[in-house]
Amino acid sequence: MQNIHHYIMASPYHSTDFFVRGTGHFIIQLPEPEKKAHFAEIFWCINGSGIFYLDGEKYRLKPKSIFYYPPGSQQCFLPENQFFDYRWLSIDGPNAGMLFKSLGYKKGLLSAGDCPEDLFLRLERYLENDIKEFQLKALNVAFEILTSALVPKGNTRPVVEQVREFMDENYHDPGVHINMLAEAFHIHRVSLNRLFQQKYGISPIQYLTSVRIRQGIRLLCSTEETVKEIAFRCGYNSADYFSKCIFKQSGMLPETLRKKVFPAFPPSRIRTAEVPEGCEGLIRRSENDLAGTDPTLPPLLLNLNKSEVTFSSASMRLINENESDF
Repeated sequence: MQNIHHYIMASPYHSTDFFVRGTGHFIIQLPEPEKKAHFAEIFWCINGSGIFYLDGEKYRLKPKSIFYYPPGSQQCFLPENQFFDYRWLSIDGPNAGMLFKSLGYKKGLLSAGDCPEDLFLRLERYLENDIKEFQLKALNVAFEILTSALVPKGNTRPVVEQVREFMDENYHDPGVHINMLAEAFHIHRVSLNRLFQQKYGISPIQYLTSVRIRQGIRLLCSTEETVKEIAFRCGYNSADYFSKCIFKQSGMLPETLRKKVFPAFPPSRIRTAEVPEGCEGLIRRSENDLAGTDPTLPPLLLNLNKSEVTFSSASMRLINENESDF
């Protein structure tokens, strides 16, 4: 399937400080051409997912989220898997960036709720008419779209539950950190830390770090991927830093851990073999001591058949030490 592009561009009525440049509905399977845009633009995911790049960071855009490129950005994005279905809206003019700033938009990924496709369709109808009155109506609808993204509908769950789910799904993205989470969910980082701590007994970054370490140990013990490949899959740009985290958790470097596990645990038997001797300090049956008091918090455990990898008090020291790195 080729990329499907449906779009409407505005007529050349540009007597305001900002105006709707255009809007469209795209379904793509191939990367879009990279471009430097002088206008502001948002991308609202409907189905599938896309990978966006901005200022050297990589972001994953999924349904109920938008990505904002401010004026002057180098736009670069592509479908993540089979396809990426999204709507876009671009605002041009000398004060386009100021409009987004005044609304509270920050560049990058934002949580936004369901895409208001009815508003996008109304916007298209207005843009098809080049009369001044309809151009101003188009600007009014665009303003509705932009404000609806800041007050998402259809998701009444507490924000900390949404943040936790986001981290569970995007731990592999190195761009996920406390400031990004606060901006994406429209909450101050101090408030986010406080509410998350109250709900789950640990901070958001402690939770994220524990998920990444858990996944790293699982991949080390069940695949033959390189340490660098596993580090990247767990959200670490540096294999050395990933190795440091694994060492502080297990007392072993990744390759040493593998040598202890793989003689009795080849990848083909990892789910049925017994726990190898010498790994009792890492693999043991116990409750997760990071779970806090909330019974809804998913256990940070790695299942190897009936045995579990869990995190000791050393993990808490490791996570506390690393928290300043995010």
